[in-house]
Amino acid sequence: MTRFDKLPLVLSALTVALLGCGANETSTQIDGSVFGRAQALPQSTGTQFERIGPSKSARSASAAAAARNPTATEFFTWAEATFPTLFPTKGANQTFEIYTYRYYPSTDLILALTDNTVLGLVGVTSNAPRVVQLGSLSDFSCLVLPALCTGTPAAIDATSVGTGLAEVGAFMSVCSKTGKLGSPSRATLAKAPEPSYIARSLEMRRVNRAIVKSADSGPVRATGTAPADKLGDCGGRMSHPVYSHVNGITTATNQFDNYCQTDTDTGEKQVVNGSLSYVKTGTPTASGPITTKLVSNSPAGLSFITKSAGGATLTSQTFSFNNYVYTPGVPGGDSTSANPDRIQIDEFQIGDSLTGKNYRQTGYTLTTFDVAGGGSQMSISGRGYRSNGAYYDMSTTTPVMTNKSGDFASGAFTFSGAGGSTAVATLVPGSALQATMTVNGVALTGVPACTN
Repeated sequence: MTRFDKLPLVLSALTVALLGCGANETSTQIDGSVFGRAQALPQSTGTQFERIGPSKSARSASAAAAARNPTATEFFTWAEATFPTLFPTKGANQTFEIYTYRYYPSTDLILALTDNTVLGLVGVTSNAPRVVQLGSLSDFSCLVLPALCTGTPAAIDATSVGTGLAEVGAFMSVCSKTGKLGSPSRATLAKAPEPSYIARSLEMRRVNRAIVKSADSGPVRATGTAPADKLGDCGGRMSHPVYSHVNGITTATNQFDNYCQTDTDTGEKQVVNGSLSYVKTGTPTASGPITTKLVSNSPAGLSFITKSAGGATLTSQTFSFNNYVYTPGVPGGDSTSANPDRIQIDEFQIGDSLTGKNYRQTGYTLTTFDVAGGGSQMSISGRGYRSNGAYYDMSTTTPVMTNKSGDFASGAFTFSGAGGSTAVATLVPGSALQATMTVNGVALTGVPACTN
């Protein structure tokens, strides 16, 4: 049977997109081997990059704001606009091994990124190229993305119960073990929006593992031929306008045009539109590459519309994200506590056209691994934002544990706001994703009874 309602928005797309996909290689303007030949310089002083490094105040602001890292394109675009004499042309991103870079022929400079490090190369075409570290990409966050550094901590207070529910309700349903309902005005958000962030995180892990297992299943995944277009069972198409596979690395852009899938249990239909791109890095083997990293982006976003069997619109959401990175803890095997699977997303945004609400999260991280006897353990952290720009931080203060049947066994989340204010959600064991909650130590009782 086909069940799409429990899939996270981005992964419902990634599932069909990544089961054998890849990418176009950017034309090379300069030999990437210069990165290995360049002599390291101890500092940028005396080079053309002397003005580039962020000041101490800029680094401190970025660290304090915990803003997401800029994408490579955002960073290069900012550098070109800020230092036009150094970077006078608007080049295309190029890649070489672990480096993403742009080359500027008129100044013979390269500006490059590798993981979280910013590099500058001078004298690129000379016999003695030199390379200097310009700082961490995160140091530049408030310079490149100033809008992300203007927020203030959100107040989470017990007298405004709706506020506490709003912070937690986007992650899971809030309930009370008392079995009693309070006044309707207090139960303002008892049920989490579908799909909730926690449910999405769990499905991210499950779907990623399915993606990697399928993508690594045989030599067919290592060919340079793009997969055939996939037609939806109720209409539309998913295609691969860009595709390439070279030495274990696939890069692709996947396009969804009214791609429709049917839930065979309920008759509901989900239609997806939009595009995403990704790079999947693997270690080549005789039976195909073993995935070691998956990076995906969809800055313009994907739209998902779910309709009932009768044609009524049930959900209408958009999901956009930057720098989604999945790293299997044990490539080709099962994750462990020492080597967990990791998911990081610099930023994602969810817009709900039916409710008019928008949810935004930055610095999202998830680690998860298998536990003995079946089941898994998961930890999550990130920063959420209200519509007015105020933010709160979320983290698992007790890891989420599930049993081999996928039921919840334990777990607790703390949402931290201004002045030390907190909301704490403690999972209720059982199959449903729900939690009791306290706001600044005061238990909420004016919410629906827990179902387990």
